[in-house]
Amino acid sequence: MSRPRQYPPDRVHVTLRLPADLHARLIAEADDRDVAANWLACRLLAEGLDRLIPAAEMTLTRPPTERPRT
Repeated sequence: MSRPRQYPPDRVHVTLRLPADLHARLIAEADDRDVAANWLACRLLAEGLDRLIPAAEMTLTRPPTERPRT
């Protein structure tokens, strides 16, 4: 039996549902860069969140009642 993996205590296990084509792109880009897909996904997510406009500064382009539900 193999040894259980040890993760840093600040890590959280998350499951995401991705479209198959987006997953394939992630895997291909990680392979091209010789890095783990998890590492690349974490970097992309962190950089994307850093670039977001703060919610308080956003301007809606349509009334809130017309916003699509997610």
